[in-house]
Amino acid sequence: MLNVCVLLDAFDHVSGISTTYHSQLHLAPSAGVRLTVIAPAAHGEAPRTDSVGGSALVRVGSRLSVHFPVDKSIRLDLPDREQFQRAVAHAEPDIVHIAAPGPVGLMGKRIARDFGVPLVGYFHTDYLSMQTPQVLRAMLPNPIIRYSASSVMQAFNRITERMVYAPCDIVCCEAHKVADAIIARGLHPRPIHVPATLRHDLPNAIQTADPDVFARRFKLPPDRPSVLYVGRFSADKNLPLIAQLAQRCPDVHFIAVGDGVLRHLIEHQPNITLTGWLNGADLWSAFAASTVFLMPSWNETFGLVALEAMAMGIPVLTADTAGSAPDVLAAGAGIAFDVSDIDAAVFSLRAMLADTAALAAMRSCGLGWFVENHPTARYRQFVQLAYHPVLETTFNVMDSV
Repeated sequence: MLNVCVLLDAFDHVSGISTTYHSQLHLAPSAGVRLTVIAPAAHGEAPRTDSVGGSALVRVGSRLSVHFPVDKSIRLDLPDREQFQRAVAHAEPDIVHIAAPGPVGLMGKRIARDFGVPLVGYFHTDYLSMQTPQVLRAMLPNPIIRYSASSVMQAFNRITERMVYAPCDIVCCEAHKVADAIIARGLHPRPIHVPATLRHDLPNAIQTADPDVFARRFKLPPDRPSVLYVGRFSADKNLPLIAQLAQRCPDVHFIAVGDGVLRHLIEHQPNITLTGWLNGADLWSAFAASTVFLMPSWNETFGLVALEAMAMGIPVLTADTAGSAPDVLAAGAGIAFDVSDIDAAVFSLRAMLADTAALAAMRSCGLGWFVENHPTARYRQFVQLAYHPVLETTFNVMDSV
């Protein structure tokens, strides 16, 4: 078995990163990986170790908890360094894997050096590209404060990215546009494009989903097509686009799964149903009850949920800037629109809903894509691409000594 330690700044908040590693805990044994995910416990909670799908989830004590000032749903719990090092030592890693340019990522590069093992960096979120003018205006309406804060955030992001990813033996990412950004910023000369990890429970999702129960529970109108959004209600997710689409398409019903600080932008519109956060069969039922899935974000680094929609056979309408847009288009499972053009988004949505034959073809393509992209097979491919090369290099070096 290959022993891998994944070091996270947070495991329990709602994000694509948390979803990825929750699923990897379940998928790892099938790929010959003994996975240990180590993250801080919420401040004030006791350290603990849980067995998840044959892998280990270790939460170490934290010294301080910091909430992001704009989005309170995101929290960083700064870990106790000694507990963190003991947890890594107990795991006896062959590889240390870091997932973000945060405090734990900064700690991880030193831990890998101390244990004399390779360091793999996973570039999940491109914080620099997410700071679009639209997002910054929504976060900071005052132009003077916006300019000052943006300058500080960008400088901070560039410094922490370089400190965390430049020392890595391998840097991997899920989208070609991110690989280009990594090279352009000088973080790594040859980043590896890896398949995004799909939810481990997706193969059973269609069987557990019940669109009729979902429609009755949330009182969905039976005579209208439904457009689904799943994610945080934050500035980078482009909630105003959902509101505008709902206003300009009153004959279409919108379902918004999630929550966040910008809830007020969409909660009072009559053709938008807010469900709060959903999990398991409830979440898959939301997909099954929908006609189209919407990915509206200003600049999504990847957008794993679009692939989940494809796997459920739901046609995807995605902003052209999403990292997963090329996957959607290549599969024939959806269409992309210019994220800066509301008229283009309205036209694209109406065109999709009006063409029942095209929708059926997209559903079929999405389901066909999933047949060839089982979560277990994709994770095994990730292990081959991200872990095996660095181990081969290490063993070759040791053999030559």
